[in-house]
Amino acid sequence: MSITVGNKQQIGRTGQVGQVGQTQTTQVGKAPETVLHAVAQQAKDAPLTKAPGQTLPALTQGALGALGLSHPTIQHDPAHQPVVGLRGDTSVTGPDYKVEIPLLKNTTVEGRKVEAGCIRFFEQNRAELVGLYRDQCQKAGNNFETDAAKSVFFARDEKGAYKVPEVGEALQGIAKKHGLDLGKDRALVENMFKATYNAEMHQVAHAMAKGAFEEHLKALPKGSQVLVTSGGCASGKSYAIEKGLSSEFTKSFGAIYDAAGEQCATENEWVKKTCEKYGHNPVYVYVQGNMEVSFKRSVERAVEKGRAVDVLPFANSYVDGAKNFAAFLDRNPGVQYLLIDNSGGAPREMKREELKQYGASQAAVKGLMGQLQSFSLADVSEKSRQAFVQKHGEKLDVMLEAIKTGASKLVTAGS
Repeated sequence: MSITVGNKQQIGRTGQVGQVGQTQTTQVGKAPETVLHAVAQQAKDAPLTKAPGQTLPALTQGALGALGLSHPTIQHDPAHQPVVGLRGDTSVTGPDYKVEIPLLKNTTVEGRKVEAGCIRFFEQNRAELVGLYRDQCQKAGNNFETDAAKSVFFARDEKGAYKVPEVGEALQGIAKKHGLDLGKDRALVENMFKATYNAEMHQVAHAMAKGAFEEHLKALPKGSQVLVTSGGCASGKSYAIEKGLSSEFTKSFGAIYDAAGEQCATENEWVKKTCEKYGHNPVYVYVQGNMEVSFKRSVERAVEKGRAVDVLPFANSYVDGAKNFAAFLDRNPGVQYLLIDNSGGAPREMKREELKQYGASQAAVKGLMGQLQSFSLADVSEKSRQAFVQKHGEKLDVMLEAIKTGASKLVTAGS
């Protein structure tokens, strides 16, 4: 079977892709003005009096306190920039990989501490962390993605202490709250942490993925094919490519940049520019899923693996993702691309006019919030339930509580 890509060249079952022609480089818009936010610890700045679990409002530049953060917050601007992660056009290049990590617009008090610890850990170990993650991705089929980079925050020293102290403190807090033993129930508590603080880890993990990917591109032979995948959160990109094309398709590429759904397809210009810089040929695949079905899949996945995507970036990945990908194609008519529909039935190639245009983000968020709030233990599939019980025992209720907390935080915090 062969599939026609957007510019009428063919990608066969073996993944052989024709030479990409010269394309025009598009000027990326200037970043919007930012407002500085951080946690205050000194009374003269803006002392915290909120109870644990209560949301933290946006603070002024003077409220930096002992966390020592002076980073801009993420801005969800009219250009459909995402509410988590770095801006799509941000580069993280060596040798020092210095980049300003943006803060979430709002989070909980505990979340801000975790966020600060992750940022500090990266800023103190940038080159080492990027190098380690590059090696990890190369061993995993040269597949570079943001979520896998989050595992770095659970590293422990020779004494068993977490290298990011704020992560260790948050884990202890989760264990104490639910009557768990961090030593005995470590896998469960870490998964609950991933569900609760996924967004707080995302920005640093995104920086690591970008830096590792560019380092890999530097070492590839010129003219290598690079696969760039994007689509809504939990749209089933890997499944759609394997079933809609073939299990061999991805093996013919020298690198795969598996863009997080939360980035709303904003990184394609950056990937194109970076590939041109090193003489490589990118091929773009966009996978369209059904937002409601994908959200249920995301919750099921969180039961097994921990990571819970907040409903706000989840909804935006569908509302803004298709718009951003279509706009990218408008600006770059010469690029090679392929669209796959994975919204129901067997994955299939689709035409550009089939890209679904969701309505306003507010309506999508409201719908997903209702879906999340009504999700109960009875909605967990038997397969996921059995897998969970086998690993963690009869503690699915506390895991689901963590998922609901983590997946609604940015909305309830007012981002």
